Amino acid sequence: ICSLPMVFFRDAQGRPAALEDRCCHREMPLSQGWMDSCTVRCGYHGMRFDGSGQMLARVYEFLGQVYPYRVANCAFIAAS
Repeated sequence: ICSLPMVFFRDAQGRPAALEDRCCHREMPLSQGWMDSCTVRCGYHGMRFDGSGQMLARVYEFLGQVYPYRVANCAFIAAS
């Protein structure tokens, strides 16, 4: 719109949402990301935004598996 790149989607209540098409972290186009529970997720680092532009998931949010371990003689040992 007027040469400003935008991304359009519907929020959790079905209301239309329009955000500037850039992530605030590395300016990756949000339109190159994906929809995730009626929010848009940046394809670069996974930051997630709702229809108001509020960030719901940060870059450093850990989404992986946590593995138990113990330390013995200055070494990490996987615990079962």
